[in-house]
Amino acid sequence: MPSFAASVEQLLKEPTPDSLWHLQANLLAHPTGQAAYELSGHFFRYLTQVKAMMDTRQFPLLATALALTSTGINISEEIFSSRKTNLWNLTADAFRLALDTLSTYQFVLQVEPTFLVGHDAATWEVYRAYWQISMDYQPDLDHDTRRQALDQLFQVVRDANAEVVVRVAFLIQLFQWALVLRLLPLLSGVPSRE
Repeated sequence: MPSFAASVEQLLKEPTPDSLWHLQANLLAHPTGQAAYELSGHFFRYLTQVKAMMDTRQFPLLATALALTSTGINISEEIFSSRKTNLWNLTADAFRLALDTLSTYQFVLQVEPTFLVGHDAATWEVYRAYWQISMDYQPDLDHDTRRQALDQLFQVVRDANAEVVVRVAFLIQLFQWALVLRLLPLLSGVPSRE
C-alpha cells in the first residue's frame, strides 16, 4: 500500500476511484482527518459515477457501430451477390438499422440527465466543503463576499449550457483542490515519497 504522501500525489496526478481508495486508510488512521475523509468519500462516489457514465455511454455506441457494420455488410452482400436483390428486404434492413441506431442513441442521451443528478449532488457537497474551508482560512470574510466568490468559482460546473465534459473536468479539479486544502494540515511533516 502506498504511503500517505504517495497516495496524495497519485490522486493529484490521476484522480480515480482507486487512487482515493488507497488514500482512505491513511485518512481513517489520522485523528484529525475526518473532514478530508468525508470529502474524499464524496469525491470517490463522484468518480465512480463518472466512470460508470463513461462505460455506459461507450458500450451502446460500440453496439451501434457494430450493428451498422453488420447491416452494411449484409446489404453489400445482397447488392453485390449474383442472386437477385430484393429491394424491399434492403429497405426493411435499412429501416430496422435506423430504428436500432435511434433507440441506442436515445439510451445514450438518457444516461446524461441521470448522471447530472449525481453531478449536482456532488457539486452541492464540494460547495459546502469550500464554504467551510473559506470559513477556516478567512473567518472574517462577510457572508455576501464569500457567497459571491464561491458562486463565481462554481459558475462553470453549475452552467446547464456548458458541455457535460467541461462541467465534469471542472468539478474534478474543484474536488482535488478542496481535498488538497483539507489534507495540507495532515501532510505537515510527512515525507513526500517512500
